[in-house]
Amino acid sequence: MRPFDAVCDDGFLNVADELIAIGAKYGSISARTVIPHPTTVSRRVSEVANELREVVMPEIQSAMKEGRCSMTLDMWTNDHKKIAYITATAHYVSVKWELMSLVLFTSDFPPERKTGENIRKEIVRRSAKLGIDEGMLSNVVFVTDQGANIISALRPYARMNCCAHVLNTVLRNAFDDRYLAQELPDLLGQLQKLAMIKSVLSQYDAIENLLDSRGNLLLEDVNKTLLTEVTEFLEPFKEASEKLEQDNVVTVPLVLMFYTKLKKHLTADSTDSREVCELKSRTLEFFQIKLPIEEPHKVATFLWPPFRHLRVLDEQERKSVHDREKRAQIILIMNPQRSVHPLTNLRSGAMLRKLNQPTVLRRPVVARDNRSSTTGL
Repeated sequence: MRPFDAVCDDGFLNVADELIAIGAKYGSISARTVIPHPTTVSRRVSEVANELREVVMPEIQSAMKEGRCSMTLDMWTNDHKKIAYITATAHYVSVKWELMSLVLFTSDFPPERKTGENIRKEIVRRSAKLGIDEGMLSNVVFVTDQGANIISALRPYARMNCCAHVLNTVLRNAFDDRYLAQELPDLLGQLQKLAMIKSVLSQYDAIENLLDSRGNLLLEDVNKTLLTEVTEFLEPFKEASEKLEQDNVVTVPLVLMFYTKLKKHLTADSTDSREVCELKSRTLEFFQIKLPIEEPHKVATFLWPPFRHLRVLDEQERKSVHDREKRAQIILIMNPQRSVHPLTNLRSGAMLRKLNQPTVLRRPVVARDNRSSTTGL
């Protein structure tokens, strides 16, 4: 099924415009003479896809080689046919310094167990078809959910957690029905109506007056105050998820900002009800376990001009970020042929340990062609 607003989609409107133009030019003709055969459509789609690959793949390959590319991976299963799919999307900085997001492939997963090894083989196989070898993949930072098989598949590569997925996991654990039924039964009853919370709140008084006038007390078991508290509790998570899921915007610097904001939000105060205090405490526990702030998050925030002062960190943490970034830049200066930022290597602590060591400065031998290196994402 498709939503009603499908008639407003650009694709539908383009087809409609083309059909209207054909009718205006040739008069009343049968649609059968205009609409191509499915085989023709399939063949043409493949041709267009190949043409687009020839245009965009050289730029993506170059971005991967230079450490200017990350990749998001997702897997899901069709509920009806139970077919598993895998999608890979490349996010890279173009030569015009524009952040681009392009789907590399969406394909059905082979009929075999979705183990880490099998997933990795499929990623490598699909990437190879696009001219992406394992050397290029080693320069890519993968962003995924926390599925055990995905983590296992990408163990040889750099990988970070998708923070939007993490927030979803945190809330799913915090709102576990079994826990709420035992500890906060009143809250569980309200959360079962959560899909309509906002619409109910916005029209609550009008609905209540209407029901009262009819002698109907269906809202007597709805705690308006608790509904309001739950809505206010969830709003910051909704904002964070939407901001962290943006496509053509750099989101890594936002992680530390929203981590700080949500951690403060989850601190109970005297105005919170008992139920919300319990909920905040439980959510904070999962939040701190599931979303640890890593060094790349801090460095990304430091490199983001509006927040370069790192006021959300204490003095010792700021000094640590400054020192590590200085050493990273020294490594790049002393190795002008290197274009991948040292912190791009997230596979082990080796590089971070190196960055923590005192650096002996020697005058680097730099080629005279004045080539500049580009730091990665």
